[in-house]
Amino acid sequence: MSYFKPGGGIAASERFGTEQMCVLSVDESGQLNVSWVINQGPWQGPITIGPVGLTVAGANLATSQQFGANQTDVFLFDKNGQLNVFWIEAALGWNGPSTIGKTGAANPGDHLAACAQLGGNQTDVFFIDRNGQMNVAWVDGEGAWSGPETLGPSGLAPAGAPVAAIQQSGTQRTSVFVVDKNGQLNAFWVDGFGSWSGPNKLGPAGLTVAGAHLTAYQQFGGTQTDVFLFDSNGQLNVFWQDGTGNWQGPEKLGTAGFANSGDHLVAIQQFGLQQTDVLALDKSGALHVYWVDGFGNWQGPEAIGGTASLLTNSGIAASQQGSANQTDIVLIDKNGKLNIFWVDGNNPWNGPTVREDPVSAPPNGYQGSANYIVANGSSCATLTGVQATIYVTEDLVWQSSQDTSTKNFGQGFSIQLNAETKNGDWLTWLQFVVTLQGTSLQSWINLWSGSNNNANLVWDPPENNLATMPQAGRIPAGYTIIIALQNDNSGNVTSATWKVTDNTGREVGSNSQSLAKPSGGIAANDLSPVASFQVTFGGDDNGSHATFSSGAGLVILAADQTMTVDTAYPTCIGFISGTAETSNIAYGELCATPSMMFSQAFSVAPDSASARLTKPGARSLPHRTGK
Repeated sequence: MSYFKPGGGIAASERFGTEQMCVLSVDESGQLNVSWVINQGPWQGPITIGPVGLTVAGANLATSQQFGANQTDVFLFDKNGQLNVFWIEAALGWNGPSTIGKTGAANPGDHLAACAQLGGNQTDVFFIDRNGQMNVAWVDGEGAWSGPETLGPSGLAPAGAPVAAIQQSGTQRTSVFVVDKNGQLNAFWVDGFGSWSGPNKLGPAGLTVAGAHLTAYQQFGGTQTDVFLFDSNGQLNVFWQDGTGNWQGPEKLGTAGFANSGDHLVAIQQFGLQQTDVLALDKSGALHVYWVDGFGNWQGPEAIGGTASLLTNSGIAASQQGSANQTDIVLIDKNGKLNIFWVDGNNPWNGPTVREDPVSAPPNGYQGSANYIVANGSSCATLTGVQATIYVTEDLVWQSSQDTSTKNFGQGFSIQLNAETKNGDWLTWLQFVVTLQGTSLQSWINLWSGSNNNANLVWDPPENNLATMPQAGRIPAGYTIIIALQNDNSGNVTSATWKVTDNTGREVGSNSQSLAKPSGGIAANDLSPVASFQVTFGGDDNGSHATFSSGAGLVILAADQTMTVDTAYPTCIGFISGTAETSNIAYGELCATPSMMFSQAFSVAPDSASARLTKPGARSLPHRTGK
């Protein structure tokens, strides 16, 4: 299954309160998914959000900050034609969907737009309902959603027609635009929190096709609002208004025949400049940019990248990337892959970078002791700077554990970073663990030598207290655990550190442990580099199985080198049997695109016999006394 439907809807936005940019789409199973990038780091995801089958494949989306809150919202219409909202607060996890208004308000997957209503902390969502009438739903700050309320006459525009909304610069005016059934641009507007006005007819009837795509943006350098669309001759047109003055236009830009009438387009500031850009695909599927510097003359279209995999009239979205002066353009190509174009300030455009599909997991997915292997390619090259960051987005609640061999009941669970070395190294397996027993979160190391059939635990120091949880058997949502490995100049792992932060971002515990004597447990000349690793959730020791009643989050896997993802160990790895601790935690798919960082969702799955399976020769954490 592809995460992206060719030609499907796509949205891009800053994740407010962070340095993160998100790209959202609905996959072929009707499930929302998100990809993201932090500042100028590597792209991550996609991961899925919410239920499968919520809406139609490739549904249209809108994103906005929820004003008055440090929150990013995503909107879509589900299979019942009801408006849905997903949301995320700063660095916490995604929530939703929550429904707004009645079922049947629109058709599944219809177009919609969102923006702030100027003069307060109100967020508005606009759409054309099944009767062809403009609608608005709204929320004040972090309150309850209201509406939708109808604006203007029914039958104005085709049902589900694209709409564009904007806060008009230099005014207290919020405006929303649609092309009516006669191919004429219409504007609705409200000043502050007064009554809505419109529709006001702009330009001639028959200018473009009914329900044409359109985009609105501030022209940088003044108080001018621009609206763009492709006319019946496939030529870009711009309408504009200075403040609350009279609307002007349309003025024709570029050449006729560039695109099809009413095709997709997007407008954005080119960050770091006083430049306004309009991006669109021509009839051959090549991405082009039109631009104006301040209030100078419009230029373009100029081609960006190639045409081999792009679709004409594909959905297209744009956003600033993090806090950098980088502008990103994203779209889905004809192969169902995410394409990313970008420009840094006034430098040349780059791209596309193409995000590959996920690496196929086994039919029942990965769970418990089984997960993908990340490595520095297939030749067992050294990985340095290995780090696993576990973000808990839903309370991780331990229910019970049972020792599979002695049938003793355990006292908690473990999160393990398990790393392998190449054939011939004395150390074959390095375990860096966090265990929770009661309220006590502890850090732990186990170092192993020997082959798959000849295990030898060479160092098993006592666990160290790391942090105290507010409740027994529970890691609350918003908590973060980091396990990081340090290396010498030869790439050998020399030490590990653990850090825990709570749901306010405050550090509540940290530990460090050297591997080599005298503070560690092995000779310095027995240290080894690692070539692959994985993260798993399991029982607390002795091959036990942990059952969780709730829990979800994200694991970020990082290293200094570009890593690959596979379902099997490289043939040059010495120990390939993995851990004996299991659980009912399931792991999401990982992208096939090589990267220095991967993000993997985890969540509770139904407990089953298959969740307790391990590989022959799997190694157990040493049994602790007092259980």
